[in-house]
Amino acid sequence: MTIQERRLTGRLMSVAICLLMAAGFSSDAAGQNNPEKKPAPYRYPNECDPTISPKIPTTVFPILEQYPANCFSWDSFFALNWPAMSAGVPDTKKKLGEPGPVVWETYRDSDTVFLPDGAEPKPWGADFDLQNVHGRILKQPAKSRPGVPHLHLVNEAAPTVDSWLIARNGTVTLFEKLVNKTEFDYILSNGFYSAANQHAAMGSDKKGVNQPAGSIEIKAAWMQLTKEANPDWSIFLTTKAMIPSKFPVVPAGEPNATPFVEATMGLVAIHIIHKLPNAPQYIWSTFEHKDNCPDATDENVDRDYNYYNPKFQLQNFNLAPLKNPNQVKRVTKLPGIVTQINAKAHAAVRKYEETENVKTPFANYILVNTQWPSDAVVVPPAARAPLPNGKMIPRTLLNTMLETYVQDKYISCIDCHVGATIANDRNGNPSSFGSDYSFLYGLAQWPKKAE
Repeated sequence: MTIQERRLTGRLMSVAICLLMAAGFSSDAAGQNNPEKKPAPYRYPNECDPTISPKIPTTVFPILEQYPANCFSWDSFFALNWPAMSAGVPDTKKKLGEPGPVVWETYRDSDTVFLPDGAEPKPWGADFDLQNVHGRILKQPAKSRPGVPHLHLVNEAAPTVDSWLIARNGTVTLFEKLVNKTEFDYILSNGFYSAANQHAAMGSDKKGVNQPAGSIEIKAAWMQLTKEANPDWSIFLTTKAMIPSKFPVVPAGEPNATPFVEATMGLVAIHIIHKLPNAPQYIWSTFEHKDNCPDATDENVDRDYNYYNPKFQLQNFNLAPLKNPNQVKRVTKLPGIVTQINAKAHAAVRKYEETENVKTPFANYILVNTQWPSDAVVVPPAARAPLPNGKMIPRTLLNTMLETYVQDKYISCIDCHVGATIANDRNGNPSSFGSDYSFLYGLAQWPKKAE
């Protein structure tokens, strides 16, 4: 090789090294160890940080994608768990974690919206007493009441002995369903608390059920706390409630009616379902307590969970418990994009607690995931079920407390809710008219026939 060739080769090598350096590489990439240099952490598209604030977000910012949607979920979680001043209104003078009912607990329970015989409910805030929120009745061992269309098809936790969800401490998990003022006012102003009014609004020239943007539904699961099994109650959002002393529950007014007793309940799971202007298929956010259960792939589990006992070896898990506590595991592991946002949210909580000198339980909750429509579709008036699914992302979304028995089906919230319909007709026949992805409308009853 001539001197000129060696010089040219040297120049080419120098240029190549410069290009590699400009691209973020160094001689380490060629196998040279440099213990002080670490690879840059992976950044997801449109990364953001959760914000602790009493303001419920009204849009996914800056764009409807997974990471911003997960931030939206955490921002919603913080705002909805802010101490309440009145029905649905946060007390901005208080700090997150201060004692008292939180905002979502002051929403209207579906049992106070859809009344016997399709009676008109009282207006929002009527007879509301903040002091009575902690002390409310919790009695549903399921997300749905008996007879609601479609839910029997997916075998979720339901009010039958063989499909309750029983915690490791032997107590029955109780559920509640609530709506915010936007959704309640829509139901009230349209008379949709009555099955008769729902059916009157259906047809080719009718408006049907189409809830306004800003409508929020909450589905929550509570575990009774016992001093023996759950010595540290501070890791839960807690409430006082009147609960049945035994199951199945015999209704009041009947012989041997079930007495109710006061209990302290800890939140173990919550669905937040929020309709946005650019998300007519809603944003579906679901959270759980971090100590509910292990992942199905976890081996040598050596600690206790709320719904899993490592000393009780069972090959098959997520089975209806009969009389024994459940052995619950999470079938779908949390994706990395979710575990990262959870770490950010927990860090934000710890920083907030230190700055504001307050203690909260919220670093003990995890976002399971957020589902959002990648192809948002405006639903036409009085559309029939199944409604458009909006090509929701991610494809699978399951909460181990709220969809315990269907985890192996790899389905999601929207898969069931596209089939939500209005109340049955007067003869008990199911309707084909959609109810804007909400099963609550199926709770409406018909007025009594005139004598």
